[in-house]
Amino acid sequence: MKKLRSRHTRSDFQFARVRLGGEEFGIDLKRIKEIAMRFELRGVAGAAPFVEGVVTLRGLDVPVIDLRKRFFLNGSFEPGRMLIAQLNGHVAGLLVDEIKDIKSGCREVMIRPGSAQNRWNGCVEAVVECAEKSIYIIDLDRVFTEREIKAIYGPTSGNGDGEAW
Repeated sequence: MKKLRSRHTRSDFQFARVRLGGEEFGIDLKRIKEIAMRFELRGVAGAAPFVEGVVTLRGLDVPVIDLRKRFFLNGSFEPGRMLIAQLNGHVAGLLVDEIKDIKSGCREVMIRPGSAQNRWNGCVEAVVECAEKSIYIIDLDRVFTEREIKAIYGPTSGNGDGEAW
């Protein structure tokens, strides 16, 4: 990977640093709508394997996605750690192990990792180094395939037939 200076190194680029398993990821703060600490999760029959259910936020049913399952990491989430974020033009709850802090102005950047050694490389837009720790910056629009988006949001999303898993 080539080290570059990009928008990820500017002081005005902020991201939420989250932990999934033993890895740290960053999600652009502009994509996060809120952090939900208390929520009532309801199951959904026939949902994709990484969809834990739905929550109702201000009258809107929002799918809740376990990022640990999406990236095939071991373990399960602990209730109370959910980011409400925008992805692929939709709102979703993203379950993570820990919401660590907000970061900005990291110094070294590697843009779009080329190797397929990590199962999340397809959705990583950059790797930043902050305090000697590598953090994968996730592009939320590349976390799911078109088929997965159809399965999550169904036929009302305008993205297809909403086939079940």
